[in-house]
Amino acid sequence: MGRRSTAASTTVERGENRGRPIGAGAGCAVLIALAGCAAPAAPIDDAAPQSHAEYAEAYADWLPRYIDCARSFGANAEALPDGAIQSPVAPGREAVDGLDAECVEQVGEPPAAAPLTDAFLVGLYELLVEQADCLRAAGYEISEPPSRVEWVENYGGGSWAPLVDVMESDRDAADANRVCPQPDPVEAERIGIEQSEQG
Repeated sequence: MGRRSTAASTTVERGENRGRPIGAGAGCAVLIALAGCAAPAAPIDDAAPQSHAEYAEAYADWLPRYIDCARSFGANAEALPDGAIQSPVAPGREAVDGLDAECVEQVGEPPAAAPLTDAFLVGLYELLVEQADCLRAAGYEISEPPSRVEWVENYGGGSWAPLVDVMESDRDAADANRVCPQPDPVEAERIGIEQSEQG
């Protein structure tokens, strides 16, 4: 189990602290609930989601059960549109990785994130390029992306992403994300699989 603490209310991002790259800190946080910071490959767990569609389904099943449990212990827990949990732990309650420890015991940990396949990264790249075009049209200064091959082969926490450029220009990334939302991981995976099948 993860790091235990006594926590006041915060927000826990979907996919946060769950052994996969999707975050909210300077380089990683741009792909909140997507693919986050790169991590070494872990042994494959047969029970873990093997695609982003499976992950989305598993998370949608887990989330309301966790929310109900946290509320039963006094938290004002609320699911946000991006899948993050606002106020996931009541003040004074023991927490594990930002979640109520007893609720994690009752409903289980959040599902493990799907693996970062080349097909997913290809689709993610294509959608980030679209997001960059959208942000430029909205008046944001966004750098040109590297080639798709270079980006996929070198993907990690410091990889090119439009919202990183927004944050580095001292503009509000949340505002930019409302104008031009981050890619949907299920859609990224679908696009990548289609492109790989087309050769």
